Amino acid sequence: AVEGAFGAPTPPGSTLAGSLLVGAPRYQHRVFLLAGSVTFVLQMGSFLQIFTHGKYEPPSCSTPRSSWPPPERGSVAYEWGLCCHREWMLAAIGSAFFAGCGVGALVGGFLSDRFGRQPVIAYGLAVDASCLMLSALAPNVVVYAVLLFVMGAANVAVILADFTLVMEWAPEGWRSPVSGFLFSFSAIGELSLVPLAAAVADAVSLDWRPLTLATGAVSTLPLFLIWFGLPESPRWLHARGRSEDAAAVLCRAAKRNTAASRTPQRIAAFAETACVLSANGLSSSTVEAALGVAEKSGLVDEAGQSPVATGEGEKRAKGPRVAVRKPSTWVMALLWFTASLTYYGISLAVGEFGHRMSIYAKAGMSASIEIPAAFAAAWLIERRILGRRLATTMLLAVGGIFCMSLPLLPESGAAWVAIAGKLFLTSAFDGIYVYASEVFETAIRGSAMGLCSLAARVGSVSAPQAIAFLSADQIMLVFGGFALLSAAVCRAVLPETLQLAAVASKAVAAEGGGKYGRVQVSMVPVGVEKDDCRSRSSTSDTGNGDSSSACSASTSSRHSS
Repeated sequence: AVEGAFGAPTPPGSTLAGSLLVGAPRYQHRVFLLAGSVTFVLQMGSFLQIFTHGKYEPPSCSTPRSSWPPPERGSVAYEWGLCCHREWMLAAIGSAFFAGCGVGALVGGFLSDRFGRQPVIAYGLAVDASCLMLSALAPNVVVYAVLLFVMGAANVAVILADFTLVMEWAPEGWRSPVSGFLFSFSAIGELSLVPLAAAVADAVSLDWRPLTLATGAVSTLPLFLIWFGLPESPRWLHARGRSEDAAAVLCRAAKRNTAASRTPQRIAAFAETACVLSANGLSSSTVEAALGVAEKSGLVDEAGQSPVATGEGEKRAKGPRVAVRKPSTWVMALLWFTASLTYYGISLAVGEFGHRMSIYAKAGMSASIEIPAAFAAAWLIERRILGRRLATTMLLAVGGIFCMSLPLLPESGAAWVAIAGKLFLTSAFDGIYVYASEVFETAIRGSAMGLCSLAARVGSVSAPQAIAFLSADQIMLVFGGFALLSAAVCRAVLPETLQLAAVASKAVAAEGGGKYGRVQVSMVPVGVEKDDCRSRSSTSDTGNGDSSSACSASTSSRHSS
């Protein structure tokens, strides 16, 4: 076995890509932090409605608007008279953002697959920040709603590309904690909106326009770093036939990680191999082998399943048709709908629960519980005593019970109960992402996940409608009912996937191969000797300052993604 990059031995069967992405990778730390800064600012814009879309109730619907007393905090409802018979418009502009999220979910994946993860993140973040700042100058409700729609589309497109980029840079064993790390940045972003709103209120005014403009300005802060500092996914580069570019990215990662390693000689061979591959333009098949991917069939799916083998004349399964006929698809769609409805509903309606606490305190508590919720979900779904199904069922059921109990409690405890309900339902939402990717087999996973994402969008669009037309007690009864129903159906219909995934991994390891089976990989092309490789590397490095201390010997390894 070739020694690992960061002071830890690399298991037999490791490849160049795998060896550069294990241990304590400084280069990946930078990628994770930059990606986290994106989710940080996006979440601030997503939950700005808490402070800008507050309901307004005039003394009487027959009272002229000129006689309405101003509210404590300015909102779009007061400025444009979105109350009484026009209250539906307040719900509509709230839903416009989430409708845009649905469009972003549909086109975001296509755009990131077609143009790359990094460009979608950079351009999408610029569009999101621009729409947010322009919405602060909106002259009427129609323009405001259109800007929110475009902002929602850009928001979700960026989130999808951002999450995909992080998962493609993360070592396999790191993906659960890294996803929790990324979700925690979302929570910190939502939490940071509270002091920003308070600071703008103290320094400028309580009106919604200055706060919206300030939030948009904050959203532009990571743009420069994203444009010039966020690397493209080497997996995407390879999948698009740009294997040499992928090797160049890995070469940069190797140099950064070698400098951070206490035993840099352990990856000298791997680092040089990446540089040689990128500098000398070796054959695509050689680069593919070094990257740890098989032939040109693309990368292994991230859920740990091997691609569906289709022999000559064999017809591929019709993904969408098969997916809609499976009960598990509709049950999982119900879970996504419920999780999205309750998560966004409680978050945006937090100001309606109890009136003894300030909006800042309630919004701060609502945001702060998302950090433990994310890590709790990552921990619970990995417990063998619980598994995916029981952990999801338990989180939904407990969250539903808290929601259903709110109407029975005094107003002084309403906010606390709502926050507790959100804690469990947010954990369920985070865990469902992992669970869903394992429930569906490879042939229908894309179609089934698309249906689940659509169900989640329907839930998020419905949340502002529920807030606008229902009282706080009615909102929580509806949310609790959906949560309990989803818990019961999940327990009755969905399979457990934790043990199946573990068995599959052991079986693959026992067979001596990765997800594509046993593949012998030569790190250097056949017929290229060590001295020849050194010579070519030194020649190519003359102009760029790269140095290579040794050339990788022809190392046979078993493929592992």
